[in-house]
Amino acid sequence: MRCSVTVTRFFRNLQPRRVEWEAGLNCLTGPNGAGKTNIIECLHALSGWGCFKTGASPVAWDSGEPSAYLYGEFEGEESVTVGVRVGSRTLVQCGGRRASWTNVRERVPSLAFLAGDLSLVEGTPGVRRAFLDRLCTLLFPPYAWKLSEMRRALRCRGMLLKQGRNAAMTAKVLSPLVSWIWESRRSSVAMLAAGLERLSDLLPAPLEMRHARGGGGGADDPLEDFARGLERYGQREREARIPLVGPHRDDMILTNSGRPVLSLSRGQRRRTAVALMIAAGFAVEKTVRRTPMLLLDEIAAELDADGHRRTVNALLSSGFQVFAATAEPVGTDWPGGVYVVEAGSVRRVG
Repeated sequence: MRCSVTVTRFFRNLQPRRVEWEAGLNCLTGPNGAGKTNIIECLHALSGWGCFKTGASPVAWDSGEPSAYLYGEFEGEESVTVGVRVGSRTLVQCGGRRASWTNVRERVPSLAFLAGDLSLVEGTPGVRRAFLDRLCTLLFPPYAWKLSEMRRALRCRGMLLKQGRNAAMTAKVLSPLVSWIWESRRSSVAMLAAGLERLSDLLPAPLEMRHARGGGGGADDPLEDFARGLERYGQREREARIPLVGPHRDDMILTNSGRPVLSLSRGQRRRTAVALMIAAGFAVEKTVRRTPMLLLDEIAAELDADGHRRTVNALLSSGFQVFAATAEPVGTDWPGGVYVVEAGSVRRVG
Protein backbone atom coordinates (compact mmCIF):
# COMPACT_ATOMS: atom_id res chain seq x y z
CA MET A 1 0.00 0.00 0.00
CA ARG A 2 1.05 3.60 -0.49
CA CYS A 3 -0.32 6.93 0.68
CA SER A 4 -1.19 9.23 -2.21
CA VAL A 5 -2.81 12.12 -0.29
CA THR A 6 -2.94 13.45 3.26
CA VAL A 7 -5.03 16.27 4.69
CA THR A 8 -4.52 17.68 8.19
CA ARG A 9 -6.47 20.18 10.27
CA PHE A 10 -5.43 21.54 13.68
CA PHE A 11 -2.78 18.80 14.05
CA ARG A 12 0.25 19.96 16.05
CA ASN A 13 1.98 22.78 14.11
CA LEU A 14 1.03 21.55 10.61
CA GLN A 15 -0.75 24.06 8.41
CA PRO A 16 -4.15 22.82 7.12
CA ARG A 17 -3.60 21.65 3.57
CA ARG A 18 -3.74 18.76 1.14
CA VAL A 19 -0.41 17.14 0.22
CA GLU A 20 0.15 14.68 -2.61
CA TRP A 21 2.96 12.15 -2.13
CA GLU A 22 5.23 10.16 -4.41
CA ALA A 23 4.71 6.41 -4.73
CA GLY A 24 8.41 5.74 -4.02
CA LEU A 25 10.83 7.79 -1.90
CA ASN A 26 9.64 10.95 -0.14
CA CYS A 27 12.24 13.06 1.65
CA LEU A 28 11.08 15.57 4.28
CA THR A 29 13.77 18.17 4.88
CA GLY A 30 13.90 21.28 7.02
CA PRO A 31 15.26 22.64 10.30
CA ASN A 32 14.60 21.04 13.66
CA GLY A 33 11.16 21.88 14.99
CA ALA A 34 9.74 22.65 11.55
CA GLY A 35 7.20 19.81 11.65
CA LYS A 36 8.90 16.91 9.85
CA THR A 37 8.26 14.48 12.71
CA ASN A 38 4.65 15.69 12.89
CA ILE A 39 4.14 14.52 9.30
CA ILE A 40 5.62 11.14 10.23
CA GLU A 41 3.24 11.06 13.22
CA CYS A 42 0.28 11.87 10.96
CA LEU A 43 1.12 8.90 8.71
CA HIS A 44 1.74 6.76 11.80
CA ALA A 45 -1.81 7.48 12.98
CA LEU A 46 -3.40 7.05 9.56
CA SER A 47 -1.82 3.59 9.22
CA GLY A 48 -3.34 2.33 12.45
CA TRP A 49 -0.69 2.93 15.11
CA GLY A 50 -2.15 6.07 16.69
CA CYS A 51 -0.37 9.24 17.73
CA PHE A 52 3.01 9.26 19.44
CA LYS A 53 2.87 9.02 23.22
CA THR A 54 4.58 12.35 23.96
CA GLY A 55 2.31 13.48 26.78
CA ALA A 56 1.32 16.62 24.83
CA SER A 57 -2.03 17.00 23.09
CA PRO A 58 -1.83 16.50 19.31
CA VAL A 59 -4.33 19.35 18.84
CA ALA A 60 -2.66 22.63 17.82
CA TRP A 61 -2.42 24.70 20.99
CA ASP A 62 -3.45 27.95 19.29
CA SER A 63 -6.37 26.51 17.29
CA GLY A 64 -9.04 26.81 19.95
CA GLU A 65 -10.44 23.52 18.63
CA PRO A 66 -11.20 20.41 20.76
CA SER A 67 -9.95 17.93 18.14
CA ALA A 68 -7.51 17.51 15.28
CA TYR A 69 -8.46 15.79 12.03
CA LEU A 70 -6.36 13.58 9.76
CA TYR A 71 -7.35 12.13 6.41
CA GLY A 72 -5.44 9.88 4.03
CA GLU A 73 -6.00 8.19 0.69
CA PHE A 74 -4.19 4.91 0.09
CA GLU A 75 -3.68 2.86 -3.07
CA GLY A 76 -2.07 -0.45 -3.95
CA GLU A 77 -3.60 -3.81 -3.16
CA GLU A 78 -6.86 -1.87 -2.76
CA SER A 79 -8.05 1.75 -2.64
CA VAL A 80 -9.06 2.88 0.83
CA THR A 81 -9.52 6.09 2.77
CA VAL A 82 -8.71 6.54 6.45
CA GLY A 83 -9.93 9.33 8.71
CA VAL A 84 -8.86 9.96 12.29
CA ARG A 85 -10.20 12.46 14.81
CA VAL A 86 -7.94 12.87 17.83
CA GLY A 87 -8.53 14.86 20.98
CA SER A 88 -10.37 14.05 24.19
CA ARG A 89 -11.96 11.21 22.19
CA THR A 90 -10.48 9.31 19.26
CA LEU A 91 -12.57 8.24 16.29
CA VAL A 92 -11.18 6.10 13.46
CA GLN A 93 -12.85 5.48 10.11
CA CYS A 94 -11.61 3.17 7.35
CA GLY A 95 -13.39 3.07 4.01
CA GLY A 96 -16.06 5.40 5.40
CA ARG A 97 -16.94 3.09 8.29
CA ARG A 98 -15.98 3.19 11.92
CA ALA A 99 -12.97 0.96 12.54
CA SER A 100 -10.40 -0.04 15.13
CA TRP A 101 -6.65 0.55 14.95
CA THR A 102 -6.28 -3.17 14.24
CA ASN A 103 -8.62 -2.93 11.24
CA VAL A 104 -6.54 -0.10 9.79
CA ARG A 105 -3.19 -1.82 10.38
CA GLU A 106 -4.40 -4.90 8.52
CA ARG A 107 -5.36 -2.85 5.46
CA VAL A 108 -2.63 -0.19 5.52
CA PRO A 109 0.51 -1.77 7.04
CA SER A 110 3.39 0.50 7.97
CA LEU A 111 6.58 0.31 9.99
CA ALA A 112 7.76 3.46 11.75
CA PHE A 113 11.26 4.04 13.08
CA LEU A 114 12.00 7.18 15.05
CA ALA A 115 15.35 8.53 16.13
CA GLY A 116 15.45 6.29 19.22
CA ASP A 117 14.46 3.21 17.22
CA LEU A 118 17.50 3.67 14.99
CA SER A 119 19.63 2.56 17.95
CA LEU A 120 18.55 -1.04 17.29
CA VAL A 121 22.16 -2.17 17.23
CA GLU A 122 23.71 -0.40 20.20
CA GLY A 123 20.52 0.26 22.16
CA THR A 124 19.04 -1.60 25.10
CA PRO A 125 17.15 -4.91 24.78
CA GLY A 126 13.95 -2.92 25.25
CA VAL A 127 14.52 -1.15 21.91
CA ARG A 128 14.85 -4.48 20.12
CA ARG A 129 11.82 -5.95 21.92
CA ALA A 130 9.73 -2.97 20.80
CA PHE A 131 10.99 -3.51 17.25
CA LEU A 132 9.96 -7.18 17.35
CA ASP A 133 6.59 -6.30 18.88
CA ARG A 134 5.75 -3.90 16.03
CA LEU A 135 6.79 -6.47 13.46
CA CYS A 136 4.89 -9.34 15.12
CA THR A 137 1.77 -7.17 15.44
CA LEU A 138 1.66 -6.93 11.65
CA LEU A 139 2.71 -10.52 10.96
CA PHE A 140 0.41 -12.27 13.45
CA PRO A 141 -3.06 -10.69 13.98
CA PRO A 142 -3.63 -11.99 17.58
CA TYR A 143 -0.21 -10.77 18.74
CA ALA A 144 -1.21 -7.37 20.16
CA TRP A 145 -4.04 -8.92 22.21
CA LYS A 146 -1.89 -11.76 23.54
CA LEU A 147 0.92 -9.33 24.42
CA SER A 148 -1.55 -7.16 26.34
CA GLU A 149 -2.91 -10.19 28.23
CA MET A 150 0.61 -11.34 29.06
CA ARG A 151 1.53 -7.93 30.44
CA ARG A 152 -1.60 -7.91 32.57
CA ALA A 153 -0.73 -11.34 33.99
CA LEU A 154 2.85 -10.23 34.60
CA ARG A 155 1.64 -7.20 36.54
CA CYS A 156 -0.47 -9.51 38.71
CA ARG A 157 2.51 -11.82 39.24
CA GLY A 158 4.71 -8.87 40.13
CA MET A 159 2.17 -7.60 42.66
CA LEU A 160 1.98 -11.00 44.35
CA LEU A 161 5.78 -11.28 44.49
CA LYS A 162 6.07 -7.81 46.04
CA GLN A 163 3.56 -8.85 48.69
CA GLY A 164 5.49 -12.03 49.38
CA ARG A 165 2.52 -14.17 48.34
CA ASN A 166 2.41 -17.38 46.29
CA ALA A 167 2.39 -16.48 42.56
CA ALA A 168 2.12 -20.05 41.24
CA MET A 169 -1.42 -19.56 39.86
CA THR A 170 -0.24 -16.80 37.52
CA ALA A 171 2.12 -19.29 35.83
CA LYS A 172 -0.91 -21.23 34.55
CA VAL A 173 -2.24 -18.09 32.86
CA LEU A 174 1.16 -16.99 31.59
CA SER A 175 2.35 -20.32 30.22
CA PRO A 176 0.32 -20.46 26.94
CA LEU A 177 0.71 -16.71 26.35
CA VAL A 178 4.47 -16.75 26.87
CA SER A 179 4.86 -19.83 24.69
CA TRP A 180 2.89 -18.26 21.83
CA ILE A 181 4.75 -14.94 22.01
CA TRP A 182 8.15 -16.66 22.16
CA GLU A 183 7.31 -18.71 19.08
CA SER A 184 6.04 -15.63 17.23
CA ARG A 185 9.23 -13.71 17.99
CA ARG A 186 11.37 -16.66 16.94
CA SER A 187 9.53 -16.85 13.61
CA SER A 188 9.88 -13.10 13.03
CA VAL A 189 13.62 -13.22 13.67
CA ALA A 190 13.93 -16.06 11.15
CA MET A 191 12.08 -13.91 8.59
CA LEU A 192 14.38 -10.98 9.33
CA ALA A 193 17.43 -13.17 8.74
CA ALA A 194 16.00 -14.27 5.39
CA GLY A 195 15.35 -10.66 4.41
CA LEU A 196 18.89 -9.59 5.28
CA GLU A 197 20.20 -11.98 2.63
CA ARG A 198 18.78 -9.55 0.05
CA LEU A 199 20.63 -6.58 1.56
CA SER A 200 24.28 -7.56 1.30
CA ASP A 201 25.20 -4.26 -0.38
CA LEU A 202 23.76 -2.23 2.50
CA LEU A 203 25.11 -4.37 5.34
CA PRO A 204 28.69 -3.41 6.22
CA ALA A 205 29.42 -7.02 7.29
CA PRO A 206 27.58 -10.36 7.52
CA LEU A 207 25.09 -10.32 10.37
CA GLU A 208 24.00 -13.25 12.52
CA MET A 209 20.91 -12.95 14.68
CA ARG A 210 18.88 -15.05 17.09
CA HIS A 211 15.99 -14.64 19.49
CA ALA A 212 17.05 -15.02 23.14
CA ARG A 213 14.22 -15.98 25.51
CA GLY A 214 14.17 -14.04 28.74
CA GLY A 215 14.99 -16.34 31.63
CA GLY A 216 14.39 -19.49 29.63
CA GLY A 217 15.43 -22.85 31.03
CA GLY A 218 17.30 -24.10 27.96
CA ALA A 219 14.57 -26.33 26.44
CA ASP A 220 13.66 -26.10 22.76
CA ASP A 221 9.92 -26.35 23.37
CA PRO A 222 8.71 -22.93 24.63
CA LEU A 223 6.17 -24.38 27.09
CA GLU A 224 8.80 -26.57 28.69
CA ASP A 225 11.34 -23.76 28.55
CA PHE A 226 9.04 -21.45 30.52
CA ALA A 227 8.39 -24.14 33.15
CA ARG A 228 12.12 -24.81 33.53
CA GLY A 229 12.84 -21.09 33.74
CA LEU A 230 10.35 -20.62 36.56
CA GLU A 231 11.93 -23.54 38.40
CA ARG A 232 15.46 -22.22 37.86
CA TYR A 233 14.75 -18.60 38.82
CA GLY A 234 11.93 -19.15 41.33
CA GLN A 235 14.05 -18.40 44.40
CA ARG A 236 15.63 -15.34 42.77
CA GLU A 237 12.17 -14.04 41.82
CA ARG A 238 10.98 -14.34 45.41
CA GLU A 239 14.09 -12.55 46.64
CA ALA A 240 13.98 -9.80 44.01
CA ARG A 241 10.15 -9.68 44.14
CA ILE A 242 9.89 -9.15 40.39
CA PRO A 243 9.16 -11.57 37.49
CA LEU A 244 12.43 -12.70 35.90
CA VAL A 245 11.12 -15.15 33.29
CA GLY A 246 9.20 -14.22 30.15
CA PRO A 247 9.15 -12.14 26.95
CA HIS A 248 9.55 -8.91 28.94
CA ARG A 249 13.22 -9.92 29.34
CA ASP A 250 13.83 -11.14 25.76
CA ASP A 251 16.49 -9.83 23.43
CA MET A 252 17.46 -10.13 19.78
CA ILE A 253 21.16 -11.00 19.74
CA LEU A 254 23.14 -9.54 16.84
CA THR A 255 26.70 -10.59 16.03
CA ASN A 256 29.17 -10.01 13.21
CA SER A 257 31.14 -13.18 12.43
CA GLY A 258 30.69 -14.16 16.06
CA ARG A 259 31.80 -10.74 17.37
CA PRO A 260 29.52 -8.15 19.02
CA VAL A 261 28.16 -5.68 16.46
CA LEU A 262 29.33 -2.85 18.70
CA SER A 263 32.72 -3.40 17.05
CA LEU A 264 31.26 -1.70 13.97
CA SER A 265 31.58 2.05 13.48
CA ARG A 266 28.64 4.37 14.26
CA GLY A 267 27.83 4.77 10.57
CA GLN A 268 28.02 1.02 9.97
CA ARG A 269 25.67 0.39 12.90
CA ARG A 270 23.23 2.88 11.41
CA ARG A 271 23.33 1.02 8.08
CA THR A 272 22.77 -2.25 9.93
CA ALA A 273 19.71 -0.77 11.67
CA VAL A 274 18.27 0.43 8.35
CA ALA A 275 18.87 -3.04 6.86
CA LEU A 276 16.86 -4.57 9.72
CA MET A 277 14.01 -2.13 9.03
CA ILE A 278 13.91 -2.99 5.33
CA ALA A 279 14.10 -6.71 6.16
CA ALA A 280 11.09 -6.21 8.45
CA GLY A 281 9.26 -4.73 5.47
CA PHE A 282 10.13 -7.79 3.38
CA ALA A 283 8.69 -10.04 6.11
CA VAL A 284 5.43 -8.07 6.21
CA GLU A 285 5.11 -8.04 2.42
CA LYS A 286 5.60 -11.81 2.19
CA THR A 287 3.30 -12.70 5.09
CA VAL A 288 0.32 -10.34 4.76
CA ARG A 289 0.54 -9.93 0.96
CA ARG A 290 0.56 -6.15 1.23
CA THR A 291 3.46 -3.78 0.67
CA PRO A 292 4.16 -1.73 3.81
CA MET A 293 5.13 1.90 4.06
CA LEU A 294 8.35 2.78 5.88
CA LEU A 295 8.33 5.90 8.09
CA LEU A 296 11.89 6.91 9.00
CA ASP A 297 12.96 9.86 11.16
CA GLU A 298 16.50 11.32 10.99
CA ILE A 299 17.60 8.59 8.60
CA ALA A 300 20.76 10.28 7.28
CA ALA A 301 22.45 11.02 10.61
CA GLU A 302 25.98 9.62 11.03
CA LEU A 303 26.21 8.34 7.44
CA ASP A 304 29.13 9.22 5.20
CA ALA A 305 28.67 9.74 1.44
CA ASP A 306 29.08 6.02 0.65
CA GLY A 307 26.74 4.98 3.46
CA HIS A 308 24.15 7.51 2.31
CA ARG A 309 24.35 6.20 -1.27
CA ARG A 310 23.99 2.59 -0.18
CA THR A 311 21.06 3.43 2.09
CA VAL A 312 19.16 5.34 -0.59
CA ASN A 313 19.79 2.58 -3.14
CA ALA A 314 18.52 -0.08 -0.71
CA LEU A 315 15.36 1.91 0.07
CA LEU A 316 14.73 2.50 -3.64
CA SER A 317 15.31 -1.17 -4.52
CA SER A 318 12.91 -2.34 -1.80
CA GLY A 319 9.92 -1.12 -3.79
CA PHE A 320 8.35 0.32 -0.63
CA GLN A 321 6.91 3.78 -0.25
CA VAL A 322 9.27 5.58 2.11
CA PHE A 323 8.87 8.78 4.10
CA ALA A 324 12.31 9.83 5.35
CA ALA A 325 12.78 12.93 7.52
CA THR A 326 16.17 14.57 7.77
CA ALA A 327 17.67 17.89 8.78
CA GLU A 328 20.59 17.24 6.42
CA PRO A 329 20.72 19.02 3.02
CA VAL A 330 19.25 16.93 0.17
CA GLY A 331 21.10 16.82 -3.14
CA THR A 332 19.53 17.09 -6.57
CA ASP A 333 20.20 13.39 -7.13
CA TRP A 334 17.52 12.23 -4.63
CA PRO A 335 15.46 9.65 -6.59
CA GLY A 336 12.03 10.77 -5.46
CA GLY A 337 9.99 13.65 -4.11
CA VAL A 338 11.64 16.29 -1.90
CA TYR A 339 9.41 18.29 0.45
CA VAL A 340 10.65 21.28 2.43
CA VAL A 341 8.96 21.70 5.81
CA GLU A 342 9.07 25.18 7.34
CA ALA A 343 7.01 26.29 10.34
CA GLY A 344 4.43 23.58 9.69
CA SER A 345 4.08 24.35 5.99
CA VAL A 346 4.92 21.63 3.46
CA ARG A 347 6.21 22.59 0.02
CA ARG A 348 7.40 20.25 -2.71
CA VAL A 349 10.64 21.32 -4.38
CA GLY A 350 11.72 18.21 -6.30
